[in-house]
Amino acid sequence: MQQVYRPHPTRSRRRCLLLSGLLALVSGCDDSTRPAAQSPPDLAAAERLIDGALLEGRFAAARSAAEEAARAIPADERAHELLARTLACAAAQCPAGNDRSRLLADSLRSYESALVIRPDWAGVAHAAGVVADQLGRQEDALRHYRCASAADSSSAQYRLYEGLALLHLKRYEEARQAMRLAAELDPRSGWPLAALAELSLATGDTAAALDFAQRARRASPDTLAFRVTEAKVLRHLGRHEAVLLLLGALPEVDRAEEAVAWELAAAHAAQGNHRSSAAAWELRAHSCPADPAPALAAARAWLAGEDFVRAQRWLELAREAGADEAALTDAAAELNAAIARRQSQ
Repeated sequence: MQQVYRPHPTRSRRRCLLLSGLLALVSGCDDSTRPAAQSPPDLAAAERLIDGALLEGRFAAARSAAEEAARAIPADERAHELLARTLACAAAQCPAGNDRSRLLADSLRSYESALVIRPDWAGVAHAAGVVADQLGRQEDALRHYRCASAADSSSAQYRLYEGLALLHLKRYEEARQAMRLAAELDPRSGWPLAALAELSLATGDTAAALDFAQRARRASPDTLAFRVTEAKVLRHLGRHEAVLLLLGALPEVDRAEEAVAWELAAAHAAQGNHRSSAAAWELRAHSCPADPAPALAAARAWLAGEDFVRAQRWLELAREAGADEAALTDAAAELNAAIARRQSQ
């Protein structure tokens, strides 16, 4: 429940600063919800310095300033929260891999340091859960989400994330209870309904899943995630033409989103239209050239459509983007075998 054109340095830096602000809001550290004791001048100055460094893309300088603040005032939970938030922002700009995982792990440790000092800080507990989620540590994420819910039982968001963590852990009845409570706490939101749609799919109740997904989209017709959830349910029902009607007319920037590209490509492939399936992946690949996954998916789509020249081209693009060597070897072997079959006919 959390975030496409080709990456642009200035846009990327602005997104990072926006993420810092969003994390501050989630943690309850914006000016309107700051704890009664005001930040000491040096911490306030450090936060301004860090925001400036993030805006300019100087992540090492931002981290250094945040670490210095945490060392200087180790008994102030807000210093640890600031460091955690800075590390999360740096991780958001880092490609998937060991460096990103280390930044997230350091961020989680800093959030937990803040919580040792102030255990009832609901927003920081929630932020810690989000980072644990990104690390794939579902039990830790659930523990933090539950702490957030206990600290602020009026928050639909905290209950919803608790429910999603339980869904990932396949604890379906507990997940259902948390999601329904989130829906009761915020009856106008479509997010709990979309989560209940995912839960219904996981438990095999496709009729309920479609009902929840459509209710979520009616609650907020412009929310792309709800449209994708409905498309996912329709795919499970085998209604591929309905998926194309739901997603095919979206603006190009929306069709370049990974989840949208996936659903469009799957729907086209199910109808035997591999050219359109490949085109869906190509659009995604052009929007994020550093990600090898859509390039490799485009290559496989062209291979399924027996356009071996384009398949080879996209395999090379996937290689240039840093695709896993084993995946490239498997795809190349499939391509060579398909070429050999054609030549033998």
